[in-house]
Amino acid sequence: MVDRKREKPIRFVSDFVGRLRETSTGARRLFRGQATKKSLLPRIVRLAKEKGITPIQMDDIEQKMLERFRKESAQMLKVTS
Repeated sequence: MVDRKREKPIRFVSDFVGRLRETSTGARRLFRGQATKKSLLPRIVRLAKEKGITPIQMDDIEQKMLERFRKESAQMLKVTS
């Protein structure tokens, strides 16, 4: 097992790729990050917290967003019969 405290920091993409190759599991990996030490939360959640929007209000907003997406994206979806 690798001692994470003794590893060199990743400074270049090549460092990152090398680290991935060293720890390859063959499984698909997804990465998401942000340039801050804060909790890794979706942007919509961070904005809601900043604006004082409650979780209940956020649920309502999200439902409205999904409904609008369904209505506006339907014409772009390929219909197969």
